[in-house]
Amino acid sequence: MTAETNVSLAFYKANLALWLRAAHLLQHEQQQWLELGADLVRDGVRRLDDEARRIHERQGWQALSTALSDAGLHAVHHQAVELQAAAQTAVARQAELAEGLRQAAADWQQEAARGLSEGGRIPVAVPDLLGGWLRGWSRPPHDADAAPRRRAGPAAAAQPHLRRDRHR
Repeated sequence: MTAETNVSLAFYKANLALWLRAAHLLQHEQQQWLELGADLVRDGVRRLDDEARRIHERQGWQALSTALSDAGLHAVHHQAVELQAAAQTAVARQAELAEGLRQAAADWQQEAARGLSEGGRIPVAVPDLLGGWLRGWSRPPHDADAAPRRRAGPAAAAQPHLRRDRHR
């Protein structure tokens, strides 16, 4: 086997390991979201059953009318809480995924450099094969922490006219 073949095989293995690791990270992320979705559906079914039971137990028109409005208010409140929790989960999972991909790319960089220089016939010095790209994955955008503080609440995201920072 020649040095060129060794280098090509080691480099190919490094590339394959990177793509397999990225695929695994993405598949794990997909599984986490599917599990979260299934949990939300189960919780929604349970809440609906509880509300239906409470409404069914009411006697008289007056009691029934207040039960329906209460159920509506509870549903709106619960949806706002779920939306906020989903947004927080998305941000946390995005950061975890980005860190996993950043680490995979850093590991690939080391393996690729080793694979390119193993043969001995190709002098390769790869101190930073990806340049600034990896550094960009190591920290969140500068205003990511400030965004939640500027909003008035969950309704402000859906209704721009309610945002406090509209005239800033």
